[in-house]
Amino acid sequence: MNISRRPDGHDATGQPQFVWQLENDQLKVVVSEYGVRLMALYVRDKNHVQRNVVLGLASTEDYRHDTASLGAVVGRFANRIRDARYDNGGQEVCLDKNHGLHHLHGGELGFEDVLWQAAATSTGVCFTYRSVDGEQGYPGDLDVSVTLNLMGDSLGYHYQAISNRDTIINLTNHTYFNLDGAATGEGDIRNHELQIAAGAYLPIDKEVLPTGEIKAAADTAFDFSQPANIGSRLAFADEQLSLGLGFDHCFVLNQASKDAEGSLEQPVARLSSPDSGIVLEILTTEPGLQFYTGNYLPKPHAGLCLETQHFPDSPNMPHFPSTRLAAGAVFDSTSIYRFTAQ
Repeated sequence: MNISRRPDGHDATGQPQFVWQLENDQLKVVVSEYGVRLMALYVRDKNHVQRNVVLGLASTEDYRHDTASLGAVVGRFANRIRDARYDNGGQEVCLDKNHGLHHLHGGELGFEDVLWQAAATSTGVCFTYRSVDGEQGYPGDLDVSVTLNLMGDSLGYHYQAISNRDTIINLTNHTYFNLDGAATGEGDIRNHELQIAAGAYLPIDKEVLPTGEIKAAADTAFDFSQPANIGSRLAFADEQLSLGLGFDHCFVLNQASKDAEGSLEQPVARLSSPDSGIVLEILTTEPGLQFYTGNYLPKPHAGLCLETQHFPDSPNMPHFPSTRLAAGAVFDSTSIYRFTAQ
């Protein structure tokens, strides 16, 4: 495997920033230190032709004007928190309101819009960042690392974090996939087929926040227990699809992907394109998967997101899996993106 980096301008303070490239016989990955943005991911299709399967921009500077979180690691808390507040052991924590009255993806200056430190490892690159106490309203100094590992046909994300105060955390990768080749700007993802190992999903309200209900997916537009064409599902007459302008919902995964030894082995989602023949399988330790069909992109449905994460608004929903990170405890999460062609 080859690991290299190249300069890509400077940040606002004049600090140099770099773009990293990881490449082996099967995949080529381009990622910026700015927001750990996945700029490109090249995969061989059924005819052995390389295609870039993620939506990306040409340079780090371009991402400073991006409002769609293209390819970014988002946090401290991915997704939405109602009223930009939560209770932290009897004390109200007020967060940055950057989504109307609510909090989205860590605030106006979340992890996607900061420069991370980076160092090569034997299998990839480790990105680190310190989020200081009070940043975007969050309590505690939080030290975060995101390690990208290139392993044969797979790209792994390993997230770790530790705080000196009780806080909350929910990290994800906000990459938009288009398995037909995102760089061409042609077509969209409505021809793709998707399967999700989830028997339930979280309904949303008119502000795209979870209502708190956990609803069975069977016999609805949200039943992806078997491979389903995304375009045909988007055409369903369903109030939930109208509220989200398409899919923008968290799916409750059936079970963890880990085997008895703690290794990831069972995919929680499978995305495929009949045109390119490329197949993406996702494995994760997370309990949820946010499926978003790019409804607010300049060209709707040009790409889709499959974000491994905890549930949105979890700090205000006691019956959701907890996103609390106690002082001194280690947050640890892994997601793997595996590519094949058929």
